[in-house]
Amino acid sequence: MTRSAVNMRNWHFSNFYFFYFTTVGVIVPYWSLYLQYKGFSAAQIGQLMAILLMTKVIAPNNWATIADNVALKKAALSDFSNMQASLR
Repeated sequence: MTRSAVNMRNWHFSNFYFFYFTTVGVIVPYWSLYLQYKGFSAAQIGQLMAILLMTKVIAPNNWATIADNVALKKAALSDFSNMQASLR
């Protein structure tokens, strides 16, 4: 991979993280005020905020598990195809 391709890929990642955390930083502080305006009780707002923050803890672990399983399958598939190629 050329240096410019690596820099371009890193640029896409940096843009994603910048816009993601900017959006989270703008929405999360005012989300509870919006829910209060819509008539939610303090307990309901607390539960919704807890769910929002809990997904930030659980989701990365689930994605990592999925990625690990897919990577193992790809490695096993490439090993199997290499074994078949060596038998010919």
